[in-house]
Amino acid sequence: MKKKSKWLVVCQGIFFCLGMVAHAQEGSTIYGTITDEKTGRGVAGIHVWLNETEDTVPSSDVKYFAVTSLNGEYRIRQIPAGTYQFRVSGVGYASVAKTVDVPENKELKIDMALRERILYLDGVTITSLRTERFVRQSPFPTGVIRAEDVLRMPALTMPDMMSYEPGVSLARDGIWATTVNIRGLSDQRIISLIDGCRIETATDLAGGLSMIDPSDIERVEVIKGAGSALYGSGAMGGVVNIITRDAYYNGVPYLSGTVSTGYHNVNDLKYGSLNLFTGSRQWKLKLSGTWRDAGNTMTPSGELANSQFSDNSLGIRLGIKTGANKEFRLDGQRFYASNVGLPGGKVFGSTAVVKYPKEERDLASASYAVHYLFPALKTLSIKYYVQYILRDTRADVGDSIRATPTGKHLTNGIQVQSEWEFSDRHQLTAGMEAWQRILRTERENRRYFWIRNSEGVIVDTNTVIRGEIPIPESSFLDAGFFAQDEFSLIPGKLKLLTGGRIDGITVRNSEGVDPLYIITNGVRNDNPAGQKIIFRSHKAQEYTWSLHTGLLYTLTGNAELAVNLARSFRAPSLEERFKYIMLPSGMVRLGNPDLKSEEGWFADGGFRFWGQKFTIIVNGFVNRLNDLVVEKPGFFLYSFTSTPEDVDTIPALVNSNVSKAVLYGTDGSFTWNPVGTLILYGKYAWVRGKDISDSAAVNLPQIAPLNGEAGFRYFFRKAGTIEIAVQMADKQDQVAAGEKVTGGYAIYNAGFSSVPLPVGPIKAELACGVQNIFDRSYRNHLATNRGIVKDEPGRNIYLRLLVRF
Repeated sequence: MKKKSKWLVVCQGIFFCLGMVAHAQEGSTIYGTITDEKTGRGVAGIHVWLNETEDTVPSSDVKYFAVTSLNGEYRIRQIPAGTYQFRVSGVGYASVAKTVDVPENKELKIDMALRERILYLDGVTITSLRTERFVRQSPFPTGVIRAEDVLRMPALTMPDMMSYEPGVSLARDGIWATTVNIRGLSDQRIISLIDGCRIETATDLAGGLSMIDPSDIERVEVIKGAGSALYGSGAMGGVVNIITRDAYYNGVPYLSGTVSTGYHNVNDLKYGSLNLFTGSRQWKLKLSGTWRDAGNTMTPSGELANSQFSDNSLGIRLGIKTGANKEFRLDGQRFYASNVGLPGGKVFGSTAVVKYPKEERDLASASYAVHYLFPALKTLSIKYYVQYILRDTRADVGDSIRATPTGKHLTNGIQVQSEWEFSDRHQLTAGMEAWQRILRTERENRRYFWIRNSEGVIVDTNTVIRGEIPIPESSFLDAGFFAQDEFSLIPGKLKLLTGGRIDGITVRNSEGVDPLYIITNGVRNDNPAGQKIIFRSHKAQEYTWSLHTGLLYTLTGNAELAVNLARSFRAPSLEERFKYIMLPSGMVRLGNPDLKSEEGWFADGGFRFWGQKFTIIVNGFVNRLNDLVVEKPGFFLYSFTSTPEDVDTIPALVNSNVSKAVLYGTDGSFTWNPVGTLILYGKYAWVRGKDISDSAAVNLPQIAPLNGEAGFRYFFRKAGTIEIAVQMADKQDQVAAGEKVTGGYAIYNAGFSSVPLPVGPIKAELACGVQNIFDRSYRNHLATNRGIVKDEPGRNIYLRLLVRF
């Protein structure tokens, strides 16, 4: 332990020297210790900052800012003389603010003891409105999953974590390959962002949100419904905004970090992660890495074959203050998965064994921001990012057929944004965004024909490889201007938030043929007989718009009413425009280059009460959707490369704008602190979806049943928190044609998470528990209907250890 202490001291000394690059300028210093009011111990990770306004969140544009060390100490340097709001905020504690007068070139000590607050979601900040706000300042129905929640959640993927939020349901094509359904909508009707960068990939098989390291999450923000028009195409069902962990600027150089490891017995999952944070007043750096390996998952009815996975990730983020009010950031992320089993999936037949041999996601971004360029302009920023996703799939049908489709998804984008603060009552966010997705796909279908002698012995093999391009090389460009105005009509009583966006969309594709080539026993033919022209080179352009408005009315100091109205749109994806999938029956699933954008009209109303002992959030919503893209029976008209004048047809399922739908429902949650440190909580969600294209409305597919959770948490001040909960779902018999009815269920979970335990210079936290205590067999209605994932995971005993230093 002494050797470790010396090592930490040496490292901190090195980084202290690095911090001297930004040597002290004239100004005063505020320092002190933040402690727990009851225990008297220093509290780590508390935000301390100074500003001239009273309603500022702790963010990078705050000029004088620090985060407490493991012992609760902080120091803020180079503060000009004047009068400031001194604010202290941290998860689990009541925020404190007071006015301080800072003398010129002096040291001022301010110690503060914080009162524990059991219920604290209203103090959490969000950035989904393209500017930082406290969650209760937003009229939109927004859920937040924080890093503290992640520690006690036995979740394997991001969608697992988000499914704890009411109105968000887990949909799976396996254990690793998962996605979310928000109020009845999923896939490309939900925008997914990581640190503000769009995640654009195919959705026939889930995977986009699985390629994110859960150990690197600071928080996940979920806007439920089409409440935000700021992100353009795809926000009909909601926005998922994933914020990864970051280092921070500090008055003195520091080095801190976390090491975590854990085990889940349901699939023999083992993992380890490391996060390092360092910085000074002028710079900050974060390094992160995670490794995971899992076998097949056990269910109450037996082993779920082909559900194994292995993945790892790396992350780096560097921030540099290039001036008193300027900041430059570089960000890099790499995620790699291998041998990922897909026991589900609606693309391949039920007899196929499907895997991801290799999945990659690489992200790089750079941003530059200027704060307080002049009094009204709070922030002016520009950001560029590029993200590459490789999805390599293999499907084996017996030992005679193998398909190997590969998709390469390249997305790059630029964002220019300004944040204006004209007064305490009036703020404006405006800017432009352009992003482009380039898609390249290829597929080889191999067939092996065995030649046997009269005795049935294989004496030779004929191999035929059919090269295909499922989707011709294509690109999707979206460029738009957005603005959002926030105005307090009656200060402290009524707030109006209005935003809109205008987008121009350009789609291009190259010519596509099928087959691309045929290889027979090693001999390649690039012009095989019967080669069809699937899609000719094409360019399509469209202009569209989105709009939202929200009202937040404060009934009393803690009770609020919120009303939101929005118009949203979704431009059809490249897959919907250009796919070509040959089915075993001879029919094809065919894209349509002339599809127009889907349109949505959304309304949401809610009541919220933020009390010291009791909080409740209840929302009701209606979402009307027009021109939905669905497959409709038709014909595929094609010509041949050898004789373009000759045409022929085959039956096809063609994507068309024909469907209209309405979704409506309600969701909500409550937390109650009746006595001491006991918390009772509950949440529910209910949604119905109807296809109203014809006079007789029919049920929409993939609609979650009525579901909810109820439980309690009790905090032992010297030990930790114990939690017991029951997750419930009703029978879902309101199903679409071809869907299976799923029964209701209730499963019980229990967990324990310890308080930070000091061990020399470090602090350790332990989390353990049991999911599905009684090993109940149940089926998730949103799991694939391919017929293989019949049971969700069985009893899972998990253990996690987190060490902070």
